[in-house]
Amino acid sequence: MSLKKYGIYAEDPPFKSFLEVILPRLLNEIDNETKLLLDNRFSTDKKPKDGISNFLRTFTDAITEGCLDESDGGYGLQFCVLGLDCDENDLLELQQNIKNTLAESNQINFAVICIAQKSIEFWMWYCKAEKGLLSIEPIYDLYNNQTMKPLIYNRKRSGSRGIAIAENLAESVNILYLRQNSQSFEAFYQELKTFVEK
Repeated sequence: MSLKKYGIYAEDPPFKSFLEVILPRLLNEIDNETKLLLDNRFSTDKKPKDGISNFLRTFTDAITEGCLDESDGGYGLQFCVLGLDCDENDLLELQQNIKNTLAESNQINFAVICIAQKSIEFWMWYCKAEKGLLSIEPIYDLYNNQTMKPLIYNRKRSGSRGIAIAENLAESVNILYLRQNSQSFEAFYQELKTFVEK
């Protein structure tokens, strides 16, 4: 059995919390011989500001620091998970831009890219739909990341309540259902699978 120490560099607290809970579940499906150890220091200390532009300016430095040995002042992580919302930008173009940036900084082998289409709240919509709490109808053309938040959290701002909702949904959702209904979640699953199996 191998142990991989990792950190999460996510755009906002509900996204980070969702990833913290669902990553071990995903890994158990991919390779139950590998266990994950989340370094909460990295996850707590590294808090990117909201917004893709701020995220893109800071994540390569964070990953470099994360993967440096502790004796060199880093965190000694085996990998980092980059979590951000696509908002209104083109998903495939954004994924490729991040891969190019990681390759240029020689960090491509230390990061798993996780991009939620429009926002993490769209993933949570499918988590609720799986339980029959919301409609499964196609939603990407009907809502944006701001109009989705009140539907998921029953309020405009999420705060600590949003974190609890994200954790609960990540713990209880049927992963196959989420993979089948969200193309961006399936892309993240495949990115993680490729990383673990290489």
